[in-house]
This record gives sequence, structure tokens and C-alpha cells, in this order.
Amino acid sequence: IVHSLRRESIIRECEASLKRLRVDAIDLYQIHWNKPAEEIEEALETLSDLLFAGKIRYAGVSNFTRDELALATDILG
Repeated sequence: IVHSLRRESIIRECEASLKRLRVDAIDLYQIHWNKPAEEIEEALETLSDLLFAGKIRYAGVSNFTRDELALATDILG
């Protein structure tokens, strides 16, 4: 297992899920692990872009610290 929160990784994984599920949008797309920490902001911005594009309906996070959760709230609303 490789932990990557890079934009290209998230987009690739989202597109693959959309194809496998045969849907136009994923109801909930969630970041489960905050690793690597230095990629969190990029990941959250990517989720915001996926929301705006209609690829996902809701974005979520788990296992985030209080500061990371505040960042997620700032970026995702």
C-alpha cells in the first residue's frame, strides 16, 4: 500500500472508481489517512475541485488532527 495524497493520484483513483461503479458521481469520497501530512492541503484542494466538477457529491475525512480538520473546513466549507 502506498499512501499518496497527490492530485494526480486522487484524480486517477476517483476516475477508476467512477468507471468501476458505472456512475457519474460518487456520493462520498473520503480521505481515511492523513499521510503523508505534507500532501494534505493538495488533497483537500483536489477534493474541492472534484466537488465543483460534480465527480463527487460530498467530501469527508477521518483520522485528521484538529488543525488538519480546521484546514479541511477552510478548503471544503
